[in-house]
Amino acid sequence: MSVFSSHGTIRQEDIFACNIARSAIARSLALEARHTEFLVTDTIARNQSDTLPIPVLWMRIQSNSNLRSIVGKTDAHVDAYSQFATWVKAARSRLAYVQKSRLTAAFGPRLHAHRFRNGDKLTRLHLLASSVPV
Repeated sequence: MSVFSSHGTIRQEDIFACNIARSAIARSLALEARHTEFLVTDTIARNQSDTLPIPVLWMRIQSNSNLRSIVGKTDAHVDAYSQFATWVKAARSRLAYVQKSRLTAAFGPRLHAHRFRNGDKLTRLHLLASSVPV
C-alpha cells in the first residue's frame, strides 16, 4: 500500500484531517442539539402556542439566528468532508423528531381539541337536521 492517496496527498495526513473534521462536526451537532432543546423548552415554558400548529413553531425555532449560525458552521465542515453528510442528515432528523415530539406532547392536545371543536358542532347540527322530519 502506498503512502500517498489517490489524490497525491499523504494518506496519514488525510486520515488525521478527517478525524479532526469528524470531531468538529460531532461537537457542532451536539451544540445544535443543545441549542434546539433550549429553544423548544423556552417555547414550551412561554406557553404562547394556543393556535400555532407544530410545523409553524418548528419553523420559528429553526429560524433562530444563533441556531442558524451553529448550523452554518456544521454545514461548512460537511461541505469540506462530504462523507459525513448522511451522518449529519440522520442526526438532524432524529433531533427534529425528538423535539417535535416534545412540542406535540406539550401543545398537541390543545391544538387537536381546538382544530376539531367546530367539526363536533357541525356533526351535532347535521344529526339534529337529519332527525327532523320534512
